[in-house]
Amino acid sequence: MRFIIISILLFALILCSLFTGSAQAALFSDSHSDSISLTATNWSDVVTVPKFDPALGVLQSIVFDMEAMVNGVAGFENRDDNSATITLELIAIVTLKNPGGGNLLVTIPTASVTETVAFYDDNLDFTGSSGRTYSDLTDSETETFTSFAPADLALFTGLGDINLDVSAKGASSASGSGNLVLFFSTLASADITVNYLYIPEASTIFILVLGGVIVFRRPKSYSY
Repeated sequence: MRFIIISILLFALILCSLFTGSAQAALFSDSHSDSISLTATNWSDVVTVPKFDPALGVLQSIVFDMEAMVNGVAGFENRDDNSATITLELIAIVTLKNPGGGNLLVTIPTASVTETVAFYDDNLDFTGSSGRTYSDLTDSETETFTSFAPADLALFTGLGDINLDVSAKGASSASGSGNLVLFFSTLASADITVNYLYIPEASTIFILVLGGVIVFRRPKSYSY
């Protein structure tokens, strides 16, 4: 019986060393997300994600992803005496900041439409021959930033959560006529993912000896 236990422990040590060695060749991933739903601009809000747990290993970098969406209604009326080609853009500027106040990501989703209309028809109704209304303009854009900065790695490491400020402002515009009447109703959303890439410590490989059976559990691998 003693020989069996010693053999099991030796086998466990060999596998543990193999797992630890392979961890040096690939980083592991610990990912967390939070979001802000479509809300009328201009807004400021906060997303919350857990910090990187140092018990998992040594943090190497942080990947920030933000998908921002703009959605809304817009219209124009050409009040020139001549026909005009109008380009209308529904724009939101969505900014993600770190707790220190610096910008991490700026994403600018833009929904654009171009149309030629006739001279002013004497009706300010955003329709007819000289006006248009667009009821469901939408666009989404994604930006990514990877930080290797020691200050960021330290800031995002520890127990508990960390808050990130997010803001969205409308920046819609139109061009093509010297006399335009416009309206915009702009909404924006943001989906944020914080992905911690790290080298695991040997303590993150769990070895359980239960009745002579060894059970291994290792974190999900992430190629980098």
